[in-house]
Amino acid sequence: MRTSRWTLPQGAVLLITRRVDRHVFLHRRCSRTLLYPNRWAFFGGGVEAGESPRDAVVRELWEETRMVVAAPVFLWTTVHHKPKGGTGQLTICDHTFWWEYDEQDIYLREGEGCGWCSFDNALERHNVPPHEAHDLRRFRVLMGW
Repeated sequence: MRTSRWTLPQGAVLLITRRVDRHVFLHRRCSRTLLYPNRWAFFGGGVEAGESPRDAVVRELWEETRMVVAAPVFLWTTVHHKPKGGTGQLTICDHTFWWEYDEQDIYLREGEGCGWCSFDNALERHNVPPHEAHDLRRFRVLMGW
């Protein structure tokens, strides 16, 4: 992961929506992952050395789903703490982008599942990580949904 001038690990995540029904696309993280195992979450991952957050989110979506996103829209950057597999916490700087799904085929290559759900279901039933629940609420207000 690339570090910022504050030397925090950098992450890039993508909020994928369908405007027609106001649904969000999430994936279920593997049980073996250190960060939020078995939770539904946005797609994304670490920013590699020499890579911009935008390039990282494009690469991560390709690696995880084989979907091509040409122009993700930058939303915001947040610094937050993630529990790290029983070994404490990881403070990370996440760059959040948005992309309106364009009917591409999806070939899940990472995680244990994926699917569309309403924002309410994502927040109430899908056990999304707290910082991503905050992002969902924030995005819904921004879009007037």
